[in-house]
Amino acid sequence: MQCIAQLRAAPYGDAIHILAGGGIRTPDDIDDYRGVGADTFAVGTKVMNPWYLMSHGGLAGLIERAGKD
Repeated sequence: MQCIAQLRAAPYGDAIHILAGGGIRTPDDIDDYRGVGADTFAVGTKVMNPWYLMSHGGLAGLIERAGKD
């Protein structure tokens, strides 16, 4: 997340689109990434492990949170 914050703080920071990912398991993780400047989010941790995906409420909460303005 530090790297995202540094990119966003750079002189060109507002001109770039930042896609963040890595360890996104909960809606709060998306909020953390958004808080440091990420624009969109890549969810792989949950999707690549079907047991984890199904046992932790699916993707609905993540999709909802990622789409919020």
